[in-house]
Amino acid sequence: MRGSDGGAKTVHGARPRRGREVAAWVLALALVALADFALFGTGWYRAFLDPASSTATFERALDAAGSSATDPTRDVLLLGDSRIYNGFDPVAARAAAPGLHFVSAAVPGATPRCWTVLDRALDPRADRFRAVVVPVDT
Repeated sequence: MRGSDGGAKTVHGARPRRGREVAAWVLALALVALADFALFGTGWYRAFLDPASSTATFERALDAAGSSATDPTRDVLLLGDSRIYNGFDPVAARAAAPGLHFVSAAVPGATPRCWTVLDRALDPRADRFRAVVVPVDT
């Protein structure tokens, strides 16, 4: 049905209702983003992690590797699973490569998919380490 100006008629109140729905969605998305930042962006949730969980293990690896990496020209990041976590010998590594500082970010039970996430969390701009060592199964 057409109105006197030739345009389509709208049901009374249709536009304000749509505006309220859009505003409600925007508000809901903003609240979710704020809650996400408050819980995970500030690190507040770390106090509630089970120390034996994989998430807590990742958080410890992030903290340890992040605090020990200080020189991008010498630091070498080691990613890996329990084989690297238990088998890496820092004394032998320093003897083999005296000018390098090896930073272990190995997490027992981690997979290559996890290593990419860990690498991005530690070095988002890819400028914090001279090299990244990734183990390969043979």
